[in-house]
Amino acid sequence: MHHLIQLLFALTLHLTINKLWNDAERSVEVSSDSIIVKFFIDRENYTVNEKTKILDAVPFISLDGRTYLPLRYLAEELGFKINVNSSNEVLNLTLEK
Repeated sequence: MHHLIQLLFALTLHLTINKLWNDAERSVEVSSDSIIVKFFIDRENYTVNEKTKILDAVPFISLDGRTYLPLRYLAEELGFKINVNSSNEVLNLTLEK
């Protein structure tokens, strides 16, 4: 599967989660319930509740100033199940409760 990088705003638009940009760290913190996921721009490490993990696709800011994060990591850490239908290139996210 290709690396999926998703615009942060689009992913969180309809979800009850908080987003926080830290200019000094160049980081984005996304939180929901007791889960805090922090991504660092142009770095391969991220944290989940302060535990460091490694990415295979780094977050970045596009030339027009939009922030993109690896969708799979963010979604899975927030409790989503990801299903990929490769025949029609559709990705389904389901929130597992």
